[in-house]
Amino acid sequence: MRKLNFSTIIKFLKRESLFIKSSNLNDNYSETFLGKPETDSRNITENDVFFCIKGYKTDGHKFTEVAVDNKAGLIIAEKNISVNCPVIYVKNSRKAAAIITALFYDFPTKKMKVIGVTGTNGKTTISVIIEQILLSNNISTGLIGSLGYNVNGKHFSSERTTPDIIELNRIFDQMVNANVEILVMEVSSHSLFLNRVFSVEFDLAIFSNISRDHLDFHGSMVEYKKAKKLLFEIVEKENQPSIINIDDAYGLEIYNSLHSLKQSVSFKKADISISETKMNFKGSDFVVKTSNQSFNYHSNLVGKFNVMNLVQAISAVKIIKPEILEIGIVSAIKKLKNINGRMESVSNEQNIGIFVDYAHTPDAMENSLSTIKKLNTGRIITVFGAGGDRDKGKRTEMAKASLKYSDFTIITTDNPRTENPADIIRDIVKDLKMMDSFWIISDRKLAIETAIKFARSDDIVYIAGKGHETYQEIGRRKRFFDDRIIARECLKKKEVKKLGLALPLDILNLEKILSIKIPSSMENLIFASISTDSRTIKENSLFVALKGESFDGHNFVNKIEENKNIISIISNENFISESTLIVNDTAIAYGQIAKKYLSCFNVKKIAITGSYGKTTTKEFLYNILSSQAKTLKTYENENNQIGLPKTIFNINEGHEFAIFELGSNHFGEIEFLSKICLPNIGIITAISASHLEFLIDLEGVFKEKKSLFNYTSGVKIASGDNHWFKNYQDVIKIGTNENCDFIIHEIKNKTNFLQFKLNDESYSINSIVNYQIYNASLAIICAKKLGISQKEIYRGLLKENDLKHRMEIREIKNQTILIDCYNANPQSMKSAIEFWVSFKKNLPHIAILGDMLELGNESENYHLEIRKLLDEISNGYLIGVGEKAMIFKGDLHFNNVEQLIHSEIINNFPKNAVILLKASHGIHLEKILRRF
Repeated sequence: MRKLNFSTIIKFLKRESLFIKSSNLNDNYSETFLGKPETDSRNITENDVFFCIKGYKTDGHKFTEVAVDNKAGLIIAEKNISVNCPVIYVKNSRKAAAIITALFYDFPTKKMKVIGVTGTNGKTTISVIIEQILLSNNISTGLIGSLGYNVNGKHFSSERTTPDIIELNRIFDQMVNANVEILVMEVSSHSLFLNRVFSVEFDLAIFSNISRDHLDFHGSMVEYKKAKKLLFEIVEKENQPSIINIDDAYGLEIYNSLHSLKQSVSFKKADISISETKMNFKGSDFVVKTSNQSFNYHSNLVGKFNVMNLVQAISAVKIIKPEILEIGIVSAIKKLKNINGRMESVSNEQNIGIFVDYAHTPDAMENSLSTIKKLNTGRIITVFGAGGDRDKGKRTEMAKASLKYSDFTIITTDNPRTENPADIIRDIVKDLKMMDSFWIISDRKLAIETAIKFARSDDIVYIAGKGHETYQEIGRRKRFFDDRIIARECLKKKEVKKLGLALPLDILNLEKILSIKIPSSMENLIFASISTDSRTIKENSLFVALKGESFDGHNFVNKIEENKNIISIISNENFISESTLIVNDTAIAYGQIAKKYLSCFNVKKIAITGSYGKTTTKEFLYNILSSQAKTLKTYENENNQIGLPKTIFNINEGHEFAIFELGSNHFGEIEFLSKICLPNIGIITAISASHLEFLIDLEGVFKEKKSLFNYTSGVKIASGDNHWFKNYQDVIKIGTNENCDFIIHEIKNKTNFLQFKLNDESYSINSIVNYQIYNASLAIICAKKLGISQKEIYRGLLKENDLKHRMEIREIKNQTILIDCYNANPQSMKSAIEFWVSFKKNLPHIAILGDMLELGNESENYHLEIRKLLDEISNGYLIGVGEKAMIFKGDLHFNNVEQLIHSEIINNFPKNAVILLKASHGIHLEKILRRF
């Protein structure tokens, strides 16, 4: 360090044309020695030099009195100040501080070779690669960058990519004292614009690339580019060399503008060209060619962008230290470790790729994700946010980059700083469509945990934005937070059974899904469950107030609000409170939330509808698919606009298949449900007279059921034994006639099962009910289209079905009860009667038949059809139950099931009888079972 005096300071300021005038200097000023330079008045000690730096948040001129009170020996200012202290006025106090600080430390950069690396992305990686090559070849090396600074491999912390003028020169001095020969330095656009490197003497400059960043500071890309170019104007002035990536458009512009020594680097034609690039999870192989030489390299770093970083680093080493042998460079490149927070891998035993990356610009994310896309065999799950108090324009561009390459994106917080985190997220998603593949989880820790939990073997979780940072800056406070540690902790957690939603429901999702504005008081809520039942709702839940025929959820809103963190979605303005969100229709809102929620899961979706056979087909298919992978299915009769979302909210990350049963009794209901589940495969089991009260006739039934296929993205399967789908070329038809794509034939009755062929393949079902073969065949073809082998399908069909009250056969006290009273329409009634007649023919037969409901104006005619069938084939004992059942003209008739139960007739049934219970569910024939 040199001792400063007034005359020397003035001399150097005049040399740089910065000096304007001085004041308060005494006659002996030339002999007066001063202390150290400072830009912070609080650090001033006796005789120090204080530089008044005008910043963006404060102005050093305001603190001259503090400097004087601390006994400053000299103040250097740009504007007039009134102090009792010597003052030198300059044109630019930043440049003055740079020159005088360099003078104080005896121009340390003259004593080292300095490499400056600038660009939007890749600065750190290039710098660290150069450092590691040099250190591995025993060259004393320093590094300054966003990770802090290193002196011969020893790490020190630093807040800025390029430290301020004073700190920077102190680091330079530390490196000189450590005999550092080569300094590698990241040079930010801020430092160039603010003259922090004004006095640094660069021996080589490197340009990596440029993309949108820091526009909150520079204002425009034009100004941002100008700032980056300043480094190359500095090296050109000193006639020093540059290395430029000319695959970047602005890099090519810089290259063409330079007249000093320069080298272009490109994957195309250039001074240094890259070719024969091969990449996988283990690293990258590539060839580097110059005008007269060719070199082969291998590195553990992955990605095309990293190959560019590697080649620029290698080229820099060859310029700055040409005596290093090629073998030394090749060896160092092979041994390169992961760069801290730059596509840093988090190892695990679950065969999941987890990468933590500092990428916080659209271009950086696109570079990393496009590389991952080429390597990946599974899904890419991305977690990212955007920093607060920074360029807002890049936020939605980052989202678009993520959606372009990722299969699923979780949007979260980054460093919100003094901005409202919810507003940052709103900026990110504002241009996204509701059904784009994203989900909001504003809690970053929970977002990372969810992403890792969602990942399966071969998937990749990409966590972007914070990289090496070990904090999260919220408000003006930094709290400890490290993406890598969160990821590792999550990997260690044992699986626990969770109650509620597998995917946490951040309330900000509702803004996008329902097009509503979330009040600021609710913005931090994340729900663990969603419910329509006020009786079972728990804390941290979203309640949807549905209005049904016999209840109205709005009547329970006030009561459930007594629980903690309960928000209700309502459609009745009379119930508005601080804990409600209002929509036009809560049923539609419930469905929309379920639709978006389901879209976040990587499942194959199968939807089944039809007049009958839905549940039987579902159960056959479930038995097949669940033998291969975790499978979700509709529970019991939850197949309507309440039941389908309820089923969907039971899905979790382990499910690979989801089977949804869709029911309807009004026009538009299948369309409504299909739009929610958007199936990959659609199955229509049958078109028959059912729900004619509202669907009017068979044409109406067909129109309603067929709407499923309008929203089926893949395979469509239906019956080919009737005319309904005869002319539909895109529908796979299954049945017994020769015009079907898959023909059922050679049915054989065995003791406890049925054998049959479907085209040329043989199958068996664990049932003796022959009409269930058709339902099994629908399931078979669906499974085949999902890639399940014949062998595995065969095994699944032999599993016992859970078909309560759907031709369920029970042996009770030597009597055989055929329980088929879950539902009834003319076709299912006929099938049940035909099976009853053929089953155990030698035993007494009793049929208890009830009304077929919801058949509209044709109800009497359809009941007459059943009467005709009974006249033709039945010689058993017949009991009718219900108003329409009188048409059957049975041996006995009861107005309702309670009358039958309380009669003595059941006690008189033969002990070995075969008894059929068949009716629509509304008749409740199942109640009779308690009498057996």
